[in-house]
Amino acid sequence: PLKTKGNEYEKYIGKKFEEKGELVIYNGFIRGYKDKGVDLISINNNTYNINLIQCKNWTNKPIYLEDIQEIYNKLSQYDFDFFDIPIWQINKYLQLKKKETYIRNIIQNVEQNFENFTIRKTLYIGSGKVIDFSVYNHLTKIKPNIFRYKDMKIVVYKMEFE
Repeated sequence: PLKTKGNEYEKYIGKKFEEKGELVIYNGFIRGYKDKGVDLISINNNTYNINLIQCKNWTNKPIYLEDIQEIYNKLSQYDFDFFDIPIWQINKYLQLKKKETYIRNIIQNVEQNFENFTIRKTLYIGSGKVIDFSVYNHLTKIKPNIFRYKDMKIVVYKMEFE
């Protein structure tokens, strides 16, 4: 049940990015436990942004500073191996299907212009109730549900249907 809940949250967050017109690579679904700590990769070809996303929809275990540091480190060390994922496999997990040529063009643009892209790191958390109180001392509050840890954005974003 916990894995299913986590998968649903990843799909939910991914779809939000797809609805904004971004290409989403469902890295966690494609690679499973070998996703290197990156569940989703959203690419915005218009603004030249790549967002590396980790999703946590925990309810039974608190999120401690060590958890946030570990997530931050994994997102920071990601080696951008998504270029090796076959286009059909990227499209398989998209909730808003795209033509393979569309996906290929975006991936090729990233490969050819990688140095022009801004890399962002984001942690999505399904509930602020699981964040250990002491963690807030290490975060900068941006909005009531958005925080910053170093250069990683932390968004507390609950699924609308829960």
